[in-house]
Amino acid sequence: FVFNGIKIEEDLEKIVEQENNSDCFDGFHENQNEESIPNEPKENSRPMINESHEAIKNQQINFNLKPVHEKHNKCVYCGANFWNVLDLKHHVSIHTGEEPYECENCEAKFKTMSNLRNHVKIHSGEKPYECKHCGAKFNKSSSLKGHVQIHNLESPYKCQYCDATFYNMSTLKNHVRIHTGEKPYKCEHCDAKFKTTSNLKNHIRIHTGEKPYK
Repeated sequence: FVFNGIKIEEDLEKIVEQENNSDCFDGFHENQNEESIPNEPKENSRPMINESHEAIKNQQINFNLKPVHEKHNKCVYCGANFWNVLDLKHHVSIHTGEEPYECENCEAKFKTMSNLRNHVKIHSGEKPYECKHCGAKFNKSSSLKGHVQIHNLESPYKCQYCDATFYNMSTLKNHVRIHTGEKPYKCEHCDAKFKTTSNLKNHIRIHTGEKPYK
């Protein structure tokens, strides 16, 4: 019976194979006899392949865009994320207190390059920020903003050289020195002279090594 069982099983496999081949062959003849009419796409045929292709394509696009649009520079102290390493370094210095930017003139140290640049103007005398009302110049934009408020207040003190007006006499005197070139404030360490006491104080730090901006 075992032999017959095997025989029967083999016969069944042959029958199934013949049926399948017959279907394929008949289908081939049917297709040959039919007119050349576009057929409706069968379910789970080509459209499914197209959809799979589009899905893979979209995954590739998302993978390529992901590193560009995500912030991968993460602060180990608070979890804040940043676009680039430089911004992260500036942020981390808030936690660590690190001041990597040092002035070559007086050894003052700062957390950011922008703060160092503002400080260096004290030594160089550079004053790129000019008041449009009176011509006064400043080394920091914040100083200019504070100065401009003077012009927005009631200003009874008028400059004899221009149309600038000021709310107190001391400010007017400082302004007039722009026109006259007077420098009444002299450094006790050298012969340098200045128009205002604030400029003199900033200069003296070069001699004393004072670091008020740390």
